[in-house]
Amino acid sequence: MKTGKAMQLGLKILGFVLFGVAVFGLISATDARSTGKVSKVIVDIRPLEGNVFLVENADLAELLKKNYKLKLKDQHVDKLDLNKIESIVEKNDFVRDAQVYIDARNNLKIRVEQRTPVLRVILRDQATFYIDEAGRKLPVSDNAVLRLPVLTGELPQFRNDMIRDSSNVYSRAFNIILAVRKDPFMTGLTEQLVADDKKDISIIPKLGNHRIILGNADDIGNKFKRLEIFYKKGMPSEGWDLYKEINLKYRDQVIARKADVSPIKS
Repeated sequence: MKTGKAMQLGLKILGFVLFGVAVFGLISATDARSTGKVSKVIVDIRPLEGNVFLVENADLAELLKKNYKLKLKDQHVDKLDLNKIESIVEKNDFVRDAQVYIDARNNLKIRVEQRTPVLRVILRDQATFYIDEAGRKLPVSDNAVLRLPVLTGELPQFRNDMIRDSSNVYSRAFNIILAVRKDPFMTGLTEQLVADDKKDISIIPKLGNHRIILGNADDIGNKFKRLEIFYKKGMPSEGWDLYKEINLKYRDQVIARKADVSPIKS
């Protein structure tokens, strides 16, 4: 009995000693990181779908060089303002989020999430820009060519607050393209969006010589469903080039207008 109690006591003491050693080691390692120098600067940019980079390491290096007074490599860790470095990196138009930290090897790591463009806008004066998945205007990147649906037509100058106004033409186009991206059939079909002077949005498909009039983004899932049914049941027998217009504006209707003939309702 005494031997058993002695062993238990010995194990407890050993446990406390090991715990103390671990804590001391952790504190020592933390202290070393806080007083050491930066070994490397490692930038990790998460690519967009298709391995696309709108922003590159060189862009961020130049941004930090202009806006951060201290050099980063070989800099004393305790002199770095990690929050400020994050805020500088996030000033890049294509950066959605940045995380900056010192790892166990005294590397300064900068992890970057890019913004995701969903639509390219081309105005009548040929000015062009992206709209991202948050409804924010982005410049066109010099680093990559994106294959995105294009928005053209009767368009005013863009402001970010327009996206929140459901009656605005940009809001309509933005919400339509978000719905398109969630629908595999519509994603494969959609080439271009066109806005008319009544703020109605139409789709120009990749196949055929017709346009698909959606109007606004209301009940958009139902509009897509009606269009898919029409394509699968009506188009194969009559051909993709027979129609010049398919109108889905009106609830539970598909109004298909043939080229130079009277409209057909279905």
